[in-house]
Amino acid sequence: MTGSLHAFHQGTDAAADGSFTVTLAGGGHPPALALRADGTVEAVSTIGGRLIGLLPDLHFVQTTTRLAPGDALLLYTDGLIEARTADGSMLGEQGLGRHLSGHATRGADSLPATVHKLFTDLGTGISDDTALLALSVPPRHTRPPAQENR
Repeated sequence: MTGSLHAFHQGTDAAADGSFTVTLAGGGHPPALALRADGTVEAVSTIGGRLIGLLPDLHFVQTTTRLAPGDALLLYTDGLIEARTADGSMLGEQGLGRHLSGHATRGADSLPATVHKLFTDLGTGISDDTALLALSVPPRHTRPPAQENR
């Protein structure tokens, strides 16, 4: 496998609203996918990084994104989007995004299971190794109003 799975850095302190800034560095892999709490899927691109181990000069591209409570981030290698669908076409970034937006995810704990379901659906269409990394910000829980003692 060539390339570098995205590296990330998360600040140690959450913002007042519970969100985190995540910094990604890409060296030739597809964009990470931010799965927002509202169900939308957004690509976080690191286009421009060079494949590690293939070219002599290392070059990483850095970008940041903000994860709010309930948001998740999926980092993956190209084996996932190069998988073949039943009609023989590649799944691609858009196909992966459609699959993820069509399945309710509950943070980083459920993302691998959602991708595993996709693998099962694709059957023999997977021909390359695939690595995943999922992280998420727990949703904020509102506290019920305190009850008065009478």
